[in-house]
Amino acid sequence: MHAFMEHLVTYLELPSPTVYLEFGIGSGDAFNRLAPHFHRAVAVDKEASCLEYVKHQGNLEWFHGTTDEFIEHLQKSRTAPIFSMVYIDAWHSFEQVMQDFLQLFKSSFVSSY
Repeated sequence: MHAFMEHLVTYLELPSPTVYLEFGIGSGDAFNRLAPHFHRAVAVDKEASCLEYVKHQGNLEWFHGTTDEFIEHLQKSRTAPIFSMVYIDAWHSFEQVMQDFLQLFKSSFVSSY
């Protein structure tokens, strides 16, 4: 596990964060480590097979699709959550990560603290 993950976990143990969003679940390592610290944890991935790696705690919400599809889904929702933390690990290109980041922040789906 990366050293930065330990720093994130330490940070998360301070306040009581509410909603976690992760783009790109892969083998579930980051999601399984971070999600237990939140009341709700939203996993987004276009590969349904990665769901088998996610530990199903009572706080899991799954979205099968791309990050663009998920953001579009949020924009249409009347009850979209405000995310306390977002971990973007999907497309691995600078352009796509920036697009995901900017779309989330422009749409006010991310807490500003």
